[in-house]
Amino acid sequence: AKLKDERMGMLAGWMLLTTFYFVFWARTSSADMLNLAGSLFAIAWYMHHREKAGFSEYAIFFLVVALTSLCKGLVGAIIPAIAVSVDLVLRRAWRQHINATLFFAAMPALVVYLLPFWASSHFGGDSYGQSGLYLVYRENILRYFQPFDHKGPIYTYFIYLPVYALPWTLFFIPALCALKSRWSNLSQDAKWLNWTLLLIFLFFTLSGSRRNYYILPLVPFAILATAEWLTSDAASRIRYQILTAWLVLISYMALFIAMDV
Repeated sequence: AKLKDERMGMLAGWMLLTTFYFVFWARTSSADMLNLAGSLFAIAWYMHHREKAGFSEYAIFFLVVALTSLCKGLVGAIIPAIAVSVDLVLRRAWRQHINATLFFAAMPALVVYLLPFWASSHFGGDSYGQSGLYLVYRENILRYFQPFDHKGPIYTYFIYLPVYALPWTLFFIPALCALKSRWSNLSQDAKWLNWTLLLIFLFFTLSGSRRNYYILPLVPFAILATAEWLTSDAASRIRYQILTAWLVLISYMALFIAMDV
């Protein structure tokens, strides 16, 4: 709704709630959905406060990023960093946000992030034998550049992003194909959405360690890009509206039967 209007927001919400793998992973005790939720919350918080951000707005953003990073790893910070950086570049707003207040506001989040590692090293007892910060390095940075497992092929996410976007891949692929002809008429926020989608996809693809569910945080961006196209003048014809409504209804019933019953 912030990116365009309430119509796009409502459509994207229903599309995400009827995306099979979004619901599938939401029903597992996995940190991946916590990572997705924290990353999206941080980005949404930034979008809401980007015009008039003060110490408290910066501090909350960094705290959300820190807690998300504790859930899954540094990817919880990298996804918001990519999204925010793209917006700052497109709006040329670096000078507005790069200031002393920003750095002071990051300090509480840094303490929150480091506190569990400090506590475990002092109160973990004899059973705690490894450095938590070293494991962060090994499982995030070292795994990215020199993977020791989960070595999926380079085309892994070209296959699994459309799979994870089902059933909305039916519209996601045409939305991507229409970008070239629509690009000059896109709003700045729509361009931000598509640039962010591309750069996060490249970030995951260039990683040496690849597994299908690593792409999960990208699903909401794919859904948003699809919803933006469906609510544009190029696609907002009655047949698309009827087909989308039926697909939401059918997907909802199928998910209810498959997941609940």
